[in-house]
Amino acid sequence: MIFDISQLNIYSLPPLITSIFVLILGIFVLLNNKKSELNIVYFFMNFAVFLWHFGYFLMYISSNEEMARTAQRIVYIGVPFIAAVLYHFSVVFAQLKSQKKLVIFPYIFSAIFSYYAVATDSLLTVSRRFWGYHTLVHAYNFSFFLAFWLLILTWAEINLFLNFKRTDTDLDLERYKKRFVFISFLVGAFGILDFIPHYGFSFYPIGYLPILFLAYGIGRSIVKYSLFNIKIIATELFGGILVMILFVRLVLSESLNNVILNAIIFLGTITAIILIIKGVKKEVQTKEKIEKLAEELKTTNNRLKQLDEEKSEFLSIASHQLRTPMTVIKGYISMIMEESFGKFNKGTKDILMKVYISNERLIKLINDLLDISRIERGKMEYDFKPRSLKELVSEIVTELKPNAEEKGLKLIVRVDKKNLPEVLIDESYIRQVIINLIDNALKYTTEGKIEVEIAKRIESEQPKIILSVKDSGAGISKETMPYLFQRYSRGAKTYSKFAEGMGLGLYIAKKIIDGHKGKIWAESEGQGKGSSFYIELPAI
Repeated sequence: MIFDISQLNIYSLPPLITSIFVLILGIFVLLNNKKSELNIVYFFMNFAVFLWHFGYFLMYISSNEEMARTAQRIVYIGVPFIAAVLYHFSVVFAQLKSQKKLVIFPYIFSAIFSYYAVATDSLLTVSRRFWGYHTLVHAYNFSFFLAFWLLILTWAEINLFLNFKRTDTDLDLERYKKRFVFISFLVGAFGILDFIPHYGFSFYPIGYLPILFLAYGIGRSIVKYSLFNIKIIATELFGGILVMILFVRLVLSESLNNVILNAIIFLGTITAIILIIKGVKKEVQTKEKIEKLAEELKTTNNRLKQLDEEKSEFLSIASHQLRTPMTVIKGYISMIMEESFGKFNKGTKDILMKVYISNERLIKLINDLLDISRIERGKMEYDFKPRSLKELVSEIVTELKPNAEEKGLKLIVRVDKKNLPEVLIDESYIRQVIINLIDNALKYTTEGKIEVEIAKRIESEQPKIILSVKDSGAGISKETMPYLFQRYSRGAKTYSKFAEGMGLGLYIAKKIIDGHKGKIWAESEGQGKGSSFYIELPAI
């Protein structure tokens, strides 16, 4: 028997577990993409690490020096090539085309190093330590090779560091991947601690710990770096450590009963850990999908906002360009109707009146579009001044009374007999709102009356002035009510025969009243039962 299994102890298990872990990981990554140079290089790196630690395991359980020397040859078939493979990995990973031709030189050096370590006695021998047999070097000769080996390793680390620094900061995932690989290399570099006992120090080699991190970190970056998540990494590392501990416990079992019990615990734990890791990965994947959708939604929303701003800008420019000729047309029609350019017959006057009315509607529409543009761009500017709402309403009613009489409607004003305080308003905009409400009442009422009422309400420290416009017209359905003050809403289909605008008036009215820190709302018992519109403004 070459290697004595009875020599198995707690010191020999870490290199055994490490060698098995990195070999399985290397095969898994290779099978994930057998044509990828990166995956192939990673596999050979893991295979070199496997030879290193499996050779250590065999050395630790060797019963004599000859067996230990044989095991040491296995170690140094792998160790010299680790630096070369890591350098090769850095060139491929960082896509350094300029260094592609240089990759061969570290491999040549590694082959020479391996030859002298395995085929001659000029570099190495073995000695007995408290954990088993271990390598003892001829310091001068070995240090020469070790210096070059460390130089190659440092070169690889520099490649990865520069690659990480060159990454565009906007590509967060790519930057995170490169940073993780660089850190894995940095931690893995502490594997050189295994060379300390080579020089005769009784220091148990713990290089397997950083090497495990290196293999795991790089493997994860190759297979699926999109799942870089501290939660997954922590779960997998914790699970791996727990499995290793239970495996050691299983191997060191002294009786059959303990073997069976520990085997059951070991298998049960592996099953539980696999299920937990799957659950964590699923949770992270779901979170990543949600974050991706949220990012896409944010991008789409920003684009829509941009389009909306462009649309508002277009409306503003177009409306300004249209308003001037419409105003000119209005002026000329007025002059013609006043016979400034000569007399004309009654039929011509009727036609001109229709043109004048249509032109007025166009001017109102253009003004509404300009207001919409200002509202959406946040450029509505108000010139607030104290004003008596009673006086303002009286002026408006006087202007609109002929329209009501023409339709055979009564336009009534009711004012609270108490002294009404003034309100702080932009008169031109509030006038626009009140005219819009009364004008709508005139449009949607075919018979009966329209009441405009002003009253004072005291519900808090600051009194309010309430203005209401009530009609006996078409009314408002429950279905229409929630959309009444939205853009391009013209009410129920019942009103379509009266509708001449684009449904902007009430939307603009609400925005204006909001700008005055007031409220506007409507009430109706339903279609055909009339409606009431209310404006509430703070008194001063």
